[in-house]
Amino acid sequence: PFVELDARGKPESWLDDWAQADRQQGFDLAQGPLLRLAVVRTADDAWQLVYTSHHILMDGWSSSRLLGEVLQRYSGQMPPKQAGRYRDYIQWLQDQDADISERFWTAELAKLDEPTRLLQAFKTSTDQQGYGDYIQLIDADGTRRLSEFAREQHVTLNTLVQSAWLLLLQRYTGQSSVTFGATVAGRPAELPGVEEQLGLFINTLPVIASPRSEQTVGDWVQQVQAKNIALREHEHTPLYTIQRLARHSGEALFDNILVFENYPVSEALQRAPDGLTFSDLRNQEQAHYPLTLVVEANDVLSVRFSYDRQHFSAEGVLQLAAHFDHLLQSLSASAAGRTHPAGHRPELGCRAIELPAAQQPRQPVGPQTARAGRRPGCSGRAGG
Repeated sequence: PFVELDARGKPESWLDDWAQADRQQGFDLAQGPLLRLAVVRTADDAWQLVYTSHHILMDGWSSSRLLGEVLQRYSGQMPPKQAGRYRDYIQWLQDQDADISERFWTAELAKLDEPTRLLQAFKTSTDQQGYGDYIQLIDADGTRRLSEFAREQHVTLNTLVQSAWLLLLQRYTGQSSVTFGATVAGRPAELPGVEEQLGLFINTLPVIASPRSEQTVGDWVQQVQAKNIALREHEHTPLYTIQRLARHSGEALFDNILVFENYPVSEALQRAPDGLTFSDLRNQEQAHYPLTLVVEANDVLSVRFSYDRQHFSAEGVLQLAAHFDHLLQSLSASAAGRTHPAGHRPELGCRAIELPAAQQPRQPVGPQTARAGRRPGCSGRAGG
């Protein structure tokens, strides 16, 4: 469906409220199409394009490719013919040896004593509805230090972020082995033109690890990097299959996921036709997990905490974000340092959540660069 709306003269919050209501409509999977478009005129020379779709259609990378193709056609250019088709990917999935992957995941799951439930550490249950957002920003200098440290250790920035998150999960839950859900691209490198294809490729996989206090930071991040490399050979395995192989068959293994975004949306917008400019691009993806971390790495590293208000309070997420920020910065301070140094109880500007002594984060929390924000719609503003 496509609608045109005129918001001129309306308060600035009107579009935010409209986009939120549009998103809350959801989709009926039995009736297509599973996407909606709205063009909202906000001024004589400015419009908001609101694109809402179900994730079953395509992943974020595909959406950015689609946007680029639309802009090419808008300017009279024909996109190049794709080298492959989505059906090639489906055939590739069917050709994989499921037994090999099941043996791999069975061995991985044997390292996990029990599912990781971060929300149990907070013990928050309210009558609040919906999801809230908190955005943690690491300034340009801090982001540069993290990137340089990752290069020195021959790991990716994604690995460094995952390493810090695993440590945080261990400290909050008190479990020796912990896991979270990592979203992977799922595009097989051996398929020609797979990066150009549109469709749903991503998968969510458990990253399982047991950080040890005697490990150095360098050893720890290398271990997480090696784990990520090993997962690539089996990242096509559906999560429901992995959960079936676990000791508690079928039970969810985690209540939080981490998404490291690398979508070329801004690149597509930069290729917009002359006379058409974009600004204020906002994106909102809603998973069904109580907590989702979305990391975007540009000049400034941003971490968006999207949380279920029934299980997490705004205050609790603020504390969690501060602890995560400090852990991340601490890891990059020295490769020879320990992953579990002797530390102090957290010193926060907000009231600390009461955790059992064994679960208290053992690092002091330093100054943070952060901002709170809500992203109520998936939109881009164009003026020309």
